[in-house]
Amino acid sequence: MLVYLMEHSRALRSELLAAVPVSTFEPSAMQHIIRACDRLTRQAEDVIVLEGPYDQPYQVLSPLWEVRSDVSRLLHELEHGDVLTALEQSGGACLRGLPDSAWVVRRRAELATAVLGALEPLIAGAEAAGAAQDVVRLTSAGLRVLPEQRGLAERRLQAARACESEDGVASFQAELKMLGGA
Repeated sequence: MLVYLMEHSRALRSELLAAVPVSTFEPSAMQHIIRACDRLTRQAEDVIVLEGPYDQPYQVLSPLWEVRSDVSRLLHELEHGDVLTALEQSGGACLRGLPDSAWVVRRRAELATAVLGALEPLIAGAEAAGAAQDVVRLTSAGLRVLPEQRGLAERRLQAARACESEDGVASFQAELKMLGGA
């Protein structure tokens, strides 16, 4: 809820619930989530401000607060910092556990584009230099955030074979197989 409000200037309650479709959860969990959102709005009066008509108020994130999400933090670090360090220090797959909604799918796609865009020149440079260990490290860092990215898994396996790391090759082959690869 806070992340959605951070990315949108304001939202109706129905828009917040559509962002993470609670209908995909079990009915008891769905009611719990709706009550938690309502409780957060009431308890966080200085964080979430209600504006607009009484019967359909907009929920707005107060300008007094700054909210950061795993996605926004990682995107910022990819743009302004060391790509490898940003990926290695990330908490893993972003927005995990959230059911697919148009907003969640779009944010995941934006993240994948940013991560792959930041990694590609580094991986290509390492491949051109014959630095297979660096390729393994870079692709492993990318897979930490994008665990279902088959292209990264294939490149990591190829680099591990060049390093002649039998344990790594076996492990990476098993992971690639789970992704539907060789």
